[in-house]
Amino acid sequence: MKSFLLSFVLCLICTLSIAQKRFPLRAQHTPNGIPCTVELNNGNILSFVKVKGSPQSKKSTYTMVCMNPQLQEIWARKIKFPKGESWTNWSFTNDGVNVFTTVYDLEEHETKLLRYFYETNEGHWVKTDTLNQRKVGEWKEVFGKAKQFQTFQNAIASVSSASYLVPLEYQYKVTFSPNNQKTLVYHYIYSEEKLYAHGIVYDDSMKKESEGKIFQDANYVNYPFLLNNRGDIILNKVTNSGKVGLVQYNLVTKDERYLSFAASNSKRANLSVKMINDDEGYLITLNKKEGRYTGITCAKFDFRKTGDTERTFNLFDVEYKNKIRAAQKKQGLRVDYEWYNYKMLGVDTNDLGDLVVVTEQQLISGERYQYTDDIHEKIEDWVGYRASKIKTATVLVWVLDKELKVKHRYFVAKKQEANTVDGLNTISTSFAVIKNQLHLAYVVSPNEIMYNEIHYISIDKNGQELSNEVIENPMKLVLMRTASLWTKEGDWLWVGRKGLLGRKSFIQRKKYVSKN
Repeated sequence: MKSFLLSFVLCLICTLSIAQKRFPLRAQHTPNGIPCTVELNNGNILSFVKVKGSPQSKKSTYTMVCMNPQLQEIWARKIKFPKGESWTNWSFTNDGVNVFTTVYDLEEHETKLLRYFYETNEGHWVKTDTLNQRKVGEWKEVFGKAKQFQTFQNAIASVSSASYLVPLEYQYKVTFSPNNQKTLVYHYIYSEEKLYAHGIVYDDSMKKESEGKIFQDANYVNYPFLLNNRGDIILNKVTNSGKVGLVQYNLVTKDERYLSFAASNSKRANLSVKMINDDEGYLITLNKKEGRYTGITCAKFDFRKTGDTERTFNLFDVEYKNKIRAAQKKQGLRVDYEWYNYKMLGVDTNDLGDLVVVTEQQLISGERYQYTDDIHEKIEDWVGYRASKIKTATVLVWVLDKELKVKHRYFVAKKQEANTVDGLNTISTSFAVIKNQLHLAYVVSPNEIMYNEIHYISIDKNGQELSNEVIENPMKLVLMRTASLWTKEGDWLWVGRKGLLGRKSFIQRKKYVSKN
């Protein structure tokens, strides 16, 4: 019996302990927010990180590492890109990994998108393809011309070093279908009278399926494209008055299905679309009045149906605002109590069909730069580094039932700040919805100097906390947000760096509690 109890205690200690090992990451500047650590279908962990390179470097060095679930290294490969080539995105197949890079030449006004393919058994390079190449014309400004909404990550990029990041008009965007069997590559043509995107859809073997122009309607601000499993492109856009339009478009047949959502009483800012199959999904928009966060509007839509789509407005009420203010004041946080600069951090669904919407206060402050909620991408904003700070604050989570009514809400009162060079790498919130639980991780500083107090929270389907703890961090590591990963087997993996400019980093593993 004693032996059994001893074994049980040792097993429990192992379950709760934190595994730690050195990690190749030394310096990572990826303000586009691409996850640099992912779980493969076989349970192994694959990471792709920048380990060397600066704006003046002739080459940048990346390391791709494959580890088993116990964080034991299976293989590692160093990859070097010349100056003017930047990691854009990556995707995975049963056979290997695709690494997409953008190569831009400012003197020749050319840009192209490359695809490197590596097999994942030993990490060997297989081949390199040029997916698209084009000349970049001079930016043309026309009154009423359609615009692109500027993501917070691109806003950060626009105030960073222009020689380090891909300039706005040279950028390629790469996105994937939910089942990862299709890939959409597109780029905007800013040099014509009307704004349009040139898009290409590839199958799972990266064979071209379709290609064509995707025109953007005048007087609309357009959000990033989505791709469904069938190969249709989902466009979402909004007017200055808050009228929202969703379009399902096929590059082969040119078939187009259009859904319109009337403007709301308060101006919509920051919208998100969550597809649940090829035709159905949710439209979620933050509502703001005079820039202040007033609530969220949600609608469930079906491209196969026409007519009005029911929408539900959920108020960010005064009582709940006061509750958050009280928590902020109790922690001594000096934050904006007027609810400006809130953004959609992410949207997901749990196994019950509930919609989980995570919002966060995010802003950029600097002497010569002012970030606003409704900013769109403009060439004059893309001027290179200016002394600015990236700031994030309180997180507000909405959980809505199938009727899109509030089931429960949850907030995290916090305050974080970093310079623009580091972007959102070491601040902001990382979250995941796994089965019926919400997992949150964020980092704050107890002394306003170094951000090294890492918090972990898990919340059940009823909004009750399962855990709320400060993670052991004796080495004072800084959480790398894009390297935070919750695996299928119940592990939370995160990478911590020694200080904001530290050159040593460690990957951690912690078991999280899983309850239905």
